[in-house]
This record gives sequence, structure tokens and C-alpha cells, in this order.
Amino acid sequence: MFLTNSLLSALCVPEEEGVAEERLLRGQREVYKVQWPGGGVEFHPSHGDWVRLLRRSGFVVDALHEIFAPPDAGDHAFYEIVSHHWATRWPAEEIWVASRP
Repeated sequence: MFLTNSLLSALCVPEEEGVAEERLLRGQREVYKVQWPGGGVEFHPSHGDWVRLLRRSGFVVDALHEIFAPPDAGDHAFYEIVSHHWATRWPAEEIWVASRP
């Protein structure tokens, strides 16, 4: 299993700091490798890239689960990059389930 921030959340987070907005702020190619001002680096492959990377490494993709916030969860339940309101409308995280035959 691979748990990651959702690709959509990466596309909607401002380049500096802040929570995801309700519009695209970055291009999809731009989020493959994101360098944060504080020095952190994150990778957000597209779904097609995930499938290619996993298959090339000998995995079979069994499932992709997109994780939304429960309607009654408060803001404390999610990362700093998405608000509760945002995460009830769009997936905040993704769980990729893959196995080796």
C-alpha cells in the first residue's frame, strides 16, 4: 500500500504556503516534483505515472482509494494543506493498493 496526498490537492495548494483552494493553482507536470520554500521535496506523479511506475517495478495495481473527509470531521482531522470543507468535496489523500504476482 502507498498512501499519498491526492494529486488534486497538490494541484490546488499555493506555491508558498496555505491550504488548497477551490481552483487549480499549478500545472500537472509542475507537481511531479515540488520543492517547498522551507526545503522539503514532495513527488506527486499523475495516476498514469503511478500505474507505469508500479508496473515497471513488477507490481499489479489492485485498487485506488480516494479518501475524503467525513462530513462531521473537524479541521483538526486533516493535514495543514486542505481544509475540512475542501476535503469533503474532493479527495485529500489516495491509497494505492498494489501486489506482486
